[in-house]
This record gives sequence, C-alpha cells and structure tokens, in this order.
Amino acid sequence: MSKDRQKSLVFSVLLTIFTAEALSVERITIVGQRPNDNGFSVLCSGSECSNLANSIAAAITEYQSQVDSIGDEQLIQEVQNTFCQTLRSREPQSCHQFRGNQYWPGDQTYSYIRNMHIPPISNGCGTGSIFESAAVTLLEVRGLDGFSGNVNSPRAGYDFTSACNNHDICYASGSSQRSCDDAFASNLLSACSGELRCGDFAGLYVSAVRVLGGPAKQNAVVQNTCRNFKDDFNANC
Repeated sequence: MSKDRQKSLVFSVLLTIFTAEALSVERITIVGQRPNDNGFSVLCSGSECSNLANSIAAAITEYQSQVDSIGDEQLIQEVQNTFCQTLRSREPQSCHQFRGNQYWPGDQTYSYIRNMHIPPISNGCGTGSIFESAAVTLLEVRGLDGFSGNVNSPRAGYDFTSACNNHDICYASGSSQRSCDDAFASNLLSACSGELRCGDFAGLYVSAVRVLGGPAKQNAVVQNTCRNFKDDFNANC
C-alpha cells in the first residue's frame, strides 16, 4: 500500500445533516484508524461552528502530513485545539453584551463565553412585554372589561402562553416577521375557540407585534445566535 494511501486512512470525516427542533444541526465526527479510538466529535447548532466544521478538513489534511511523526491521539488533540481556538476567535461581536463583568484578557478557561448570561428563548407572553401594554391599552382605550390581569391568559379560561412561546421561537429562528406574526394570529384565534372577548385580546396582541415587534425580532435573532455560539463552544471545547 502506498504511503499516501496509508495517510488517507488515518482519519475519516463523517458529515451528516439532520433537523432538531426545526433547526439545522450539522454533525462532524473525526475518527481514528484504530477501532478503539473514539476520535473528536463536533456538534454544531450555530453558523460560526458549522462553517468552521465545514472547513475542518483543511486542518485534517495539514495534520495528516505529520502522520509519520505524531500519533493518532496527538493528531486528534491538535485538530481539536485548532478547532476550538478558531471557534473562540469567531465569537460574534453582538455577543459581548452578554459577558457581564466576566471578561479579562488572561482568562484561559474562556468563562466569558461559557457563562454568558443570555435570556431564555421564550418566556410566555412576558410581564412587562408589549403584550401587557397591549392588554392595558385595550382596557383604557376601548373600555373592554374582562382583563384577568395575567398577560398569558388575558381572558380568564383562555391561555395564550403556548402561542406566545411559539412566536418567540419563530422570531429567534430567523423566519420572516410576517410569517411569525401570521402564525401567531392563527394560534391565538385557535386558543380563543371563537369566544368574542378573547378574540378582542388576540387581535390586539397581533396588532402589537405587527407594529412594535421589529426590535423584539432583531433582539431574538441576536440572542439565539449567541445562545448557539455559547452552546457550541461548551459542547465542543
């Protein structure tokens, strides 16, 4: 067997793409030649990680040229180190806002990435949200009674929590605001089951996101990008 053929057998890269919770996730596994070698696995949810994973074959090719001088385990470790160092350098600048006071230049554990404080992807209809303001406006401007005081269930007996959570997730996914707001309207009307007062609240919630939802959507996308980056770094490094 030729030397080049021997080198090509040292590592193989297995790439599969699958869907998890409507998000595209890319898995790349680097496995050694020996059957008992577990190799180095990379699981990516965000674009920074997956783009780097797509280019990792170049790093493997570079290290394969050293196969005569370093063993499989060292080769795997060097590929992993290169991957993690490069991934760290690709932290989106928008994520710096979630570092808090954790950052200091000499931190070799990168706790400022590992422990970023990012809001949850969804929180129901959210106290203090545009939905709460909408419900209050409905009471003050239209004089409609029946507001329960709970933004997740503004009309007693009718729960909007699931619709609001799905709307938050849709915003974070990068889908268009219009498609997310349309789906939100449909989900709210389903939750109301034809009850007229509930429908009034649903209509105002939908109006609120159509008029005021732009900044919320932008923030949701940024937060999800940073959440994916944090999760990818912690999972792989």
